Amino acid sequence: MKNIFKKFLLTLFVIGSITTTLAQAWTRVGKQFGTSPNFGIPASSVYYSPALAFSAKSNVLYTAFINATTPELVVMKSGTFGGIPGKIAWTQVNSISTPVGYTAPSLVIHPLTDEPYVCVINKKNEYVVQKLDSKSNSWVQVGSISDKAIDNYLPVLAFKPGSEELYIAFINGANNGDVVVKKFDGI
Repeated sequence: MKNIFKKFLLTLFVIGSITTTLAQAWTRVGKQFGTSPNFGIPASSVYYSPALAFSAKSNVLYTAFINATTPELVVMKSGTFGGIPGKIAWTQVNSISTPVGYTAPSLVIHPLTDEPYVCVINKKNEYVVQKLDSKSNSWVQVGSISDKAIDNYLPVLAFKPGSEELYIAFINGANNGDVVVKKFDGI
């Protein structure tokens, strides 16, 4: 009788584990938007990939991508999270005037001010970092990076958690393709 009971409990445990695993899924957040480029072979071996960042402070998502038809950088902001994910609205966060080359954006949220920062490679093969200034509600350039970009090596932005320390990592196109990490000292 004990063996039957043990087998029964083991069976329930296995079925419960399988059911839990099968029940996990990805749910769309809001409606689909934007157009992504449709290439056979991309011009510089890079596909336009979107970037995604979550603001824990304001409880919203940001996404950045290159619009296929213009091509320009677009940053979208979700409504506040809560309720049904499929009903969340997305709005464009002003326009960014930086003409972009073949790049994918890097996107981070400032942990203290809650401002989004985005980095792309422009058409002059320069790394350009911009932030959405909360006072003027417009995009402003953050410093200047003199190192030349290589259009198919994408930059990455990161904040030190709980601080104003902003870092960027990229490939230096003018110096044998070295990996460079820099800290912005002007925040």
